[in-house]
Amino acid sequence: MPDPTPTATPFALARHCLEDLPRGQRRLARALLEQPQAFAFGSIQELASRFDADLTTILRFAQALGYTGHRALQAAVRRAYLDQAGQPPPARRPAAAGAVERAESVRARHLANLAQAHRRLRVADLERAAGLLAEARTVLVAADGAAETLAGLFAGLLRRVAVRAERLPAERLDRAVRLAGVGGGDAVVGIGLRLPFRDVADALAAARRQGAATLAIAGASDGPLARQAALTLDAPALGAGLPCSVVATVAVMELVATEIAGRRPERVEEIDRLLHSRCAAEDLLSAPAGEGTPPVTNGRPPASRR
Repeated sequence: MPDPTPTATPFALARHCLEDLPRGQRRLARALLEQPQAFAFGSIQELASRFDADLTTILRFAQALGYTGHRALQAAVRRAYLDQAGQPPPARRPAAAGAVERAESVRARHLANLAQAHRRLRVADLERAAGLLAEARTVLVAADGAAETLAGLFAGLLRRVAVRAERLPAERLDRAVRLAGVGGGDAVVGIGLRLPFRDVADALAAARRQGAATLAIAGASDGPLARQAALTLDAPALGAGLPCSVVATVAVMELVATEIAGRRPERVEEIDRLLHSRCAAEDLLSAPAGEGTPPVTNGRPPASRR
């Protein structure tokens, strides 16, 4: 039985054992080499259905490679898959690591995620995403977990470029009621970071059944959100120190909004002008120091000079 080590990836082990495995396990080994994302992110039930294998065969295949079971194999495949994709898991740093070292680690991860997002983003997909959102009657944006606040951010960006957009309610009953009115002419966007939430995938699936356009902005291009959406834009979300990063996701959202803005510059300029006029009329903007209201110091304006 092979001994899984940091230098022996599950891919290397599968190639090494391929010819010695029973027929069913050999089929799984070929599938692992050809579709590693399925093993990295799919449940054991999904693997069984996708590759026509029973659970016992999957368990024995994992053990044949030297792992205790499916979860151990999945963890190893995920590490190796992300490493090959240029997204190694964040290294565990000692507690004594300094602020400079931590900041540099986060900066490096931000740049890596951004570089990969831009490298994977095809112009045709960006144009298609902008087109389906710009032409939609209403756009609903769904997200859960750490990505939940990004739904409101993206809806706000879309409204700034003259797209009627709103965040899908987080509460399940309210979300179901809002989705019930979705149909042809509408669009639903699902946003996910490293963990794809079931409710978001379900929202995309429901929208698609009802004839709405669907878009996923996700950290895994082969994950559950991508499988339910007609179009997926990759936004790598690995973190450094924190479990996930939102930098690439926000960048992709901004790219989509910018592409829409480029298609309707007069309307976007009009919205921007109206917003500035409204802010000025209602005195919502803070005056620079030395102009208008005096700067606040220690919670109160400075005493007037006589």
